[in-house]
Amino acid sequence: MSYTEYAYVGERNSNISVIDLSNNTIIDNINISGAVTDILATKDGRIAYAHGFNNVGVIDTLSNTVTTTITTGLSTGNLAIKPDETRLYATNYSVDNVSVIDTSSNIVITTVPVGFHPVGIDITPDGTRAYVAINGRHRLDIINTSTNTVVGNVPSGQYPFGIAITPNGRYAYVTNFWSGNVTVVDLQTNTIFANIAVGIQPYGIAISYDGTRAYVTNYGSNNVSVINTTNNTVIATINIGAPSNPTGLTISPDGRRLYVTNFITNNVSVIDTASNTVINTIPVGVDPYSIAIIRRYITTYFRGLNLW
Repeated sequence: MSYTEYAYVGERNSNISVIDLSNNTIIDNINISGAVTDILATKDGRIAYAHGFNNVGVIDTLSNTVTTTITTGLSTGNLAIKPDETRLYATNYSVDNVSVIDTSSNIVITTVPVGFHPVGIDITPDGTRAYVAINGRHRLDIINTSTNTVVGNVPSGQYPFGIAITPNGRYAYVTNFWSGNVTVVDLQTNTIFANIAVGIQPYGIAISYDGTRAYVTNYGSNNVSVINTTNNTVIATINIGAPSNPTGLTISPDGRRLYVTNFITNNVSVIDTASNTVINTIPVGVDPYSIAIIRRYITTYFRGLNLW
């Protein structure tokens, strides 16, 4: 079965650029209300969710149109979806809460109060807990996703921002914007396991599908740190070029490419994960924050001698 991959790039100018990754060209633009600070897609790639200002836009990726706009907190923030895709969690930075959205009805079913200035969020592979980076309190808040209540917290570094949980659910990796490091949290004990020095102002983070690598965008030093998660050491630093201020990042479904949004230079760097080198740069819109990749499969039907 053949497929085509597309990147959806959320930008500050209320726009999402849609890139055909077969030729690295923009094929569409989608208007969203407010700066698009985070974007993610369902497993089948049919729906994308984009966090704008005071809302989450629901996007039909076949037509690249916004089908529903869900009102959230008076803020921008980040997104995470439960593994069964029944609930979407949206952090609301300025109003200190998390909106819980029923994805079947696209309605906010509850709002969870959390600490001062929530930013990044991720959910454990079993779907039972959401971990929220509380930027203004230097900690993670832990949400029980059955009761949608905060059941505990874990200290982090200074001004935690991004968070990614390993595929086996054992560790969370948290970028600390002012500490210049990544905190590794043991999720079995909810204690700090390690701290890893990276670049200046670490921002976004993504973990490879096999769990062996963590990639960190360093906003202030214009590079990407590559962490070996087996021994929690930085094994490579990928130069993006100044001034780029890298922000969001995502890994291609086959794991061979890393895509990084560059806030100042208005482009996306394409990185070969085998060599840890930049192999291409794709121009996009103004001030890109976030990026997600979908893989759209193409099914060919035969009837007699006719191709349908």
